[in-house]
Amino acid sequence: MTFKILSLDGGGFRGVISGRLLQTIEAVLQEKRGQSLHDYFDLIAGTSTGSLLAAGVALKLDAAALLKVYETRGEDIFPANVRRQRKWRYLSQILGKSYTLYPHGEPNDDPAKQKVGLSTVIRDNFGDATIASVGEDITTADGRVIEKPILLVLAYDTLSRNTTFFASNNPEKNPRWYDHLPIWRLCTASASAPTFFPPYKLPYYQEGDDIPADVRDRKQVLPHIDGGVSANNPTLAAISHALLTAESDINNIFVLSVGTGKVTKPFTYEEVKNWGLLNWIGNLPNIFLDPSSEIGNSISSQILNINSANQRHVRLDFQLNNHLVDRPPGQDGRVLRKISSSPTNSYLGRKVPEEIDDPTTYQAFIEAADAYIEKGAVSFNGQWITVKDAIAQFIDLDGLGEPKQSVS
Repeated sequence: MTFKILSLDGGGFRGVISGRLLQTIEAVLQEKRGQSLHDYFDLIAGTSTGSLLAAGVALKLDAAALLKVYETRGEDIFPANVRRQRKWRYLSQILGKSYTLYPHGEPNDDPAKQKVGLSTVIRDNFGDATIASVGEDITTADGRVIEKPILLVLAYDTLSRNTTFFASNNPEKNPRWYDHLPIWRLCTASASAPTFFPPYKLPYYQEGDDIPADVRDRKQVLPHIDGGVSANNPTLAAISHALLTAESDINNIFVLSVGTGKVTKPFTYEEVKNWGLLNWIGNLPNIFLDPSSEIGNSISSQILNINSANQRHVRLDFQLNNHLVDRPPGQDGRVLRKISSSPTNSYLGRKVPEEIDDPTTYQAFIEAADAYIEKGAVSFNGQWITVKDAIAQFIDLDGLGEPKQSVS
């Protein structure tokens, strides 16, 4: 029996690209199996914007509904006035951090008291459902009772200095401190990217807990920031969690990993050597988050595919723009490629926005994702095939996860 994982990267507003890819996966899945994403996948994992998509799927929302959130509420998450202020970085630093960070917002049942922001948007769409309420118990063919789907959300705890795995399938006899927390709080924590949002505090104790007075007086909370700091691509974490709690045989695990578009803008030594603090802050997402996703992708692919008769890890992602000029035919491969003065998207023939905090890019990201779906290629079992064919073949592999016989 296969164990199927849907893994969704972080990437801010570029989650629109992931959402569009989810629509295609959803359509192929419906055509071939008559199933929804929620019904088909056993574990759905997400980091940052991917956590919003993952939670939405786990809560039975379809991809169109999730895309609508980006389209209609993006401005509430990334307000234009804050975007303008962030462009004046030196002035913003002088005026204070409140001028440079996007608001979390303050959800409130009284609309007059509610402040709009990231957490408000998430709560408006997910309600107050707790992570422990996700999924349903089902009995497998071999008689095991498991939860499906499992939701896994990643965020980084700056107090404990580790990555928190917010999982929906904790056993009743061993509950976790976050089980009672609403999903919107956990997703807010997962999406609180440094330099874009403030850290987000999660209460460690519930109201009414019998705790020592000195601890209660400290009002202990766990501050969390974007899970992309440690795992922008949550695939490895998802595999690890599956092996630990749900599926002990790695040969049964299949992963469909969805990215948010790759930024490959090069930085020369001459540029980087003169960077000050603000330059580094401004380029942190490009330099740290994308490599984290690629490393996770590479390792996951090797773990699942290297000794398998069938490809058990499929990655859907593409370069937003080609920043390097292709070498002329026959040129020595040791010669560095030149940096393009006018980078463009290889499928559209024009430049695609790369920002992660600009809701005005919605249509551009939709068009880029559509072009990739129609013209892009995915490596599958040693061949390059279309995106839709890769999705279809991934679905067809259900039940074909037997490992290769080793050759001595």
